[in-house]
Amino acid sequence: MDGVVEAKIKDKMIKNKKSKRKIRDRTFLSYFSLLIFVFFFYIFNFAFAGVIDVRAPEKINVNDEFRVFVFIDTENEEINAVEGKIIFSADLLELKDILEANSIISLWIERPRLIQDGVVIFSGIIPGGYKGKEGLLLTLVFKSRIVETKPSLFEAEKANISLKDFRILLNDGKGTETKTKVKEAKILIEKTEKEPISVSQIDVLPPEAFKPEIGQDPNLFNGKYFLVFQAQDKQSGVASYEVKEVRYKIFSFLKKWEFAESPYLLKDQKLRSYIFVKAIDKAGNERIEFIPPQNPLRWYERIDIGIIIIVIGLGVVIIRYLWSVFRFSFPFKQNARKN
Repeated sequence: MDGVVEAKIKDKMIKNKKSKRKIRDRTFLSYFSLLIFVFFFYIFNFAFAGVIDVRAPEKINVNDEFRVFVFIDTENEEINAVEGKIIFSADLLELKDILEANSIISLWIERPRLIQDGVVIFSGIIPGGYKGKEGLLLTLVFKSRIVETKPSLFEAEKANISLKDFRILLNDGKGTETKTKVKEAKILIEKTEKEPISVSQIDVLPPEAFKPEIGQDPNLFNGKYFLVFQAQDKQSGVASYEVKEVRYKIFSFLKKWEFAESPYLLKDQKLRSYIFVKAIDKAGNERIEFIPPQNPLRWYERIDIGIIIIVIGLGVVIIRYLWSVFRFSFPFKQNARKN
């Protein structure tokens, strides 16, 4: 009898152990599944949608001028805004120029500029969005330099160009921010007897033809009309823009140009003026484009037409007067010669 009871107890203990083991296995599987889910959720939500690539020569000589290109690979995503800082070794690199030519950014919120030694800041929008592997953001022109405190020990120095505080927004209608991967650049500066390299060019060509456009957005200028423009200059780059608005085209030469940046708030919110935009490159060459009035003046509002009619009328009167004087005086001159 005792043997039967003991066998039953052992059987229950074995069953309990198996049950506990199953519970442990299920718990382990549950936690493991949860970890897998969290892992893939993290990867899905925080996958890099932008790779910023700083491309520069690996090795240069002292006093060489060279260009550094900042590209973006959107990783099959569509973006519409980029901002960030470019940090460089100010003791080894001198920033000579910042070029916007061929940039995918056409609307600058903060134009690329040097805010302090070794720091360049920029921020811009890409209307319509951009999706691609090699989108040029901007180009930097540097000159290498060395401050030699111990000339005898100097052989080479390494300069760094890195990126900081980069933000990329998706073109999804929500301005979703995405993670960014950065590829920095390291440049070896050597001291050799080679002739310094220069990237300077003689620029005699004006900026390329461009198309200014009028826009309206409730988030900009309180919904008022504004002007957007972006010119390209593949040699020296665009230095500045100027704008003027005139109701009468023939008198445009009387109106002074005004310095402008895109987007530019239009003064004539009725859109009845001719809008002229001048792009000036860093060599001083100019390109002028214009937009005709969206709501042209009616013919009876056209002062220029009235002035033209008056001028023509005065011209006719003066010509008739001179003709009458000439006609009546001519016979007397003939008679005087005969006598």
